Amino acid sequence: MISYDFKEGQLCRLFHGVPEDAWTIYEAPTDVLRDCIKWNDKDGDFDDLDRLVILEIFLHDFIVNKG
Repeated sequence: MISYDFKEGQLCRLFHGVPEDAWTIYEAPTDVLRDCIKWNDKDGDFDDLDRLVILEIFLHDFIVNKG
């Protein structure tokens, strides 16, 4: 099972809770960011959004609301 977290300034992709890969938000591929926000909001429709909007959603969901 894939899940995501934001720790120590990096987006972390977890596989069964174990870190599999990590990126800064600047380095994270757009498809990884999109998968991350889809995982967080299963009812959202993020397929046609450009990177800037995806980054805004990611920042809001994983950084602003986390603290």
